[in-house]
Amino acid sequence: MLQKKSSLALIPKARGLFAHQLTEREYDELMHKRSVAEIGAYLKNHPCFRDSLSGIQDTHIHRRRLEELLSRDIYYKYEALRRYDFSSGSFAHFFIVDCEVQELLYALHLLATGSPGDYIARLPSFLAGQTCFDLLALARARSFADILQAVAHTPYHRLLLPLLSSPARFDYAACERALRGYYYETALALVDRTFSRREAAGVRELFTREAEIYNLDIIYRIKAFFPDSYSAAEIEALLLPVNCEIPPRRLQEMARARGLKELAAVYKGYGYDRAYGDFERENSSACAWRHLYQVSARILRFSSSPGTVLAAVLLLARIERGNLITIIEGVRYGMDPADIRVLLKY
Repeated sequence: MLQKKSSLALIPKARGLFAHQLTEREYDELMHKRSVAEIGAYLKNHPCFRDSLSGIQDTHIHRRRLEELLSRDIYYKYEALRRYDFSSGSFAHFFIVDCEVQELLYALHLLATGSPGDYIARLPSFLAGQTCFDLLALARARSFADILQAVAHTPYHRLLLPLLSSPARFDYAACERALRGYYYETALALVDRTFSRREAAGVRELFTREAEIYNLDIIYRIKAFFPDSYSAAEIEALLLPVNCEIPPRRLQEMARARGLKELAAVYKGYGYDRAYGDFERENSSACAWRHLYQVSARILRFSSSPGTVLAAVLLLARIERGNLITIIEGVRYGMDPADIRVLLKY
């Protein structure tokens, strides 16, 4: 259990980390920067990122390098909190599983788009020795067979083998569903094994709500951008078998909707728009993530469970990284700050 005194010390440490999160004013300042280099220089002097970004050259920082350093910053936060009596195989391991899934998805994306050699340029050295497979072997992969070999003797081999056996029929979306499904299955099993029933409810909400947002986003994007490309059964096959507020039968009803208007009617008819946003007014994904951000911040502020606080602060850090990448991309392509702002999730 996580209630040892050393574990309880995690709570003030996590709240101290969150105290330095970017404010609305700071996000606004970043959106008005003129280049990626200016964003890097700003973050380098921010107390939340000073350690992770120390040593970068302000005038030469590349977008990809800055994004890697922001990922490393989350890992440093994880390491700073994990030392509070979280041993190998404990609840905290969910974070490493998430990192493994992200790396595999990135490697598969590069291979599918014909750029597998690009992986080595952003290989996260801070994860060396932490993942259950060799990241260098993944970087050397030049075929789906190579990726399978890199993950041999890990749970990922079983998941990916039926999906990568025929390169001609490669389906990235199916791989993403399998890998993300494994992550949530693992995380929720760790929750059930670690927490009392009372404590587990708050932690489970974080993971199940995040998975639910993923499912809503899948349905929305298909209806908005590929309305005639997927049948209802094909959409359902891409959804994670995890729910928080929305029962599976409602997701199936949304998958059967003919176009965005019908989807919005089904979705709004059951009141999910109150928490997750309105499909008819804006992409609900940003609204849904804002809701999850608020739920996580509330848990971090009031929870007395170290594991719950750990999950909340790492989720908040990931949302913040996503916001920064949105700003970096927006500034890079000259977007108006007002257009960037509506995409942020806080």
